[in-house]
Amino acid sequence: LEDCVNSIGFDRAILYLIDERQKYLECSETCGFTPENEIAAQRSRFNLERFDCIETRVVKEGRIIFVEDFNRYSEATDLDRKIRQLTRNRSFVYVPLKVKEKIIGILGADKVRSDKAITKTDINSLQILANQASRVIENTRLYQEVINQRNFVEDIISNMQNGVITIDHHGRITSINQAASQILSRPETMPASGDPAGLSEEALALIDDVKTVLFSEGAYSNYNMKLEQGEGLKYLNIKASLIQKNGLAHDGIIIIEDFTEKKQLDDQIQQLERLASLGRFGASIAHEIRNPLTGVSLFLDNLHDRTAAQPEVAQLVEKALSEIERLERLTHEILIYTHPAAGEQRQVNLNEIAANVLSFVEPQCRQQGIDINSRLAEELPPSLVNPDRMRQALLNLCLNAIQAMPEGGVLTLSTRHINRAPTVVQSSISGNIRGWVKIQVQDNGPGISPQERKKIFEPFYSKKKRGSGLGLATTHSIVSAHNGAIKVGGKVGSGAVFTIYLPLFADP
Repeated sequence: LEDCVNSIGFDRAILYLIDERQKYLECSETCGFTPENEIAAQRSRFNLERFDCIETRVVKEGRIIFVEDFNRYSEATDLDRKIRQLTRNRSFVYVPLKVKEKIIGILGADKVRSDKAITKTDINSLQILANQASRVIENTRLYQEVINQRNFVEDIISNMQNGVITIDHHGRITSINQAASQILSRPETMPASGDPAGLSEEALALIDDVKTVLFSEGAYSNYNMKLEQGEGLKYLNIKASLIQKNGLAHDGIIIIEDFTEKKQLDDQIQQLERLASLGRFGASIAHEIRNPLTGVSLFLDNLHDRTAAQPEVAQLVEKALSEIERLERLTHEILIYTHPAAGEQRQVNLNEIAANVLSFVEPQCRQQGIDINSRLAEELPPSLVNPDRMRQALLNLCLNAIQAMPEGGVLTLSTRHINRAPTVVQSSISGNIRGWVKIQVQDNGPGISPQERKKIFEPFYSKKKRGSGLGLATTHSIVSAHNGAIKVGGKVGSGAVFTIYLPLFADP
């Protein structure tokens, strides 16, 4: 501004622009003022509706106002006189800044230092400068609006929960938001937002399939799609379409919704309903079997006493009694499975229960060459549980781990206080929760395949020859009765990890 104004012979200049609300005329730039006057000038702000002064009249009337001598200016208002006391100029000119007949501001100038007269040529030159400045200012504003709009859209896309990927007409990825990076990447190779380099091979193959259909058919839609990444499994809804430019298909956009957590929660609810149904069925069967089984056992006991002199018959009776005992244990396990929370609940430090369980299995571990790794938290808040049932749940997990390591290994039992559980766990629990106790039982046996994990907590499911299939089912039932959740993880070939989450409810 200073170079332009000086080149046409003026000493000082001030640029006012109308604000976005079209309500105020505000100082935007000054040149040639003393430091004191510059501060006052930059603070100037005129209400276009309420203020009546030369500056606002230039905007309202859209014309040049040239004051040759303010002392003889008959149209001066009280506000004009106050302004001139600050600016200390008697001769000055204001020209409007116009863009397509719309006034966006004004440009004022004077020759207060040189005290030379302002000529018509000076005014024409200032008007030409104002016209050029108007175009520059408007282009700058338009460019800033485009930048702001682009940043706004980018912020929306960047913070969307759904993944968004754009591709050019050659099928190359041009952008990828953070959600898409998280959905389509392995956890250990999580790329930065916008960087497709860290996407898994499975994800890149999936995108290639989407692009093939998209460019051949013009659209792509696939719901309830599975994406396997290593041992991880995600469920996705994918839609893609071509972006039209001038009526022609140009680039493409792919929208990815990850509903894995919702699917897991739905599966968990279905599993609980299925387990409850099996439990009710098992309980009715157990009750129906238990009474006649007791009668048969009494008859066989009587028969055994009468056939003591016949060794062969007595041996057969003993075998029958042994099988009846096994059936009685099975019915007892079924009844425990169907009534997991029986008994009184009280505040207990789960470290004590964990230590008791490890002490109980220590002789068996020593006999099988299994080392025990106890990692109990030093400060663990007490939990409201049934101690006997929770001990049984942990014992079942430890015995299951021991059976998975017949050639020896390491049994790890850990406890920890955490503030938040995984979303799929928290979503299934209601109430005022102040934290969680996390318990893990880990072995380094063969591990559990993803297919087995889906059925491992179902009653009567077992891969052991003499197993009842109720140990883990009972553990699941006990944990659920305590408003908790149990998850199974680990890697095939590296061992299994069972994790229990128990909520710590705030005092009512």
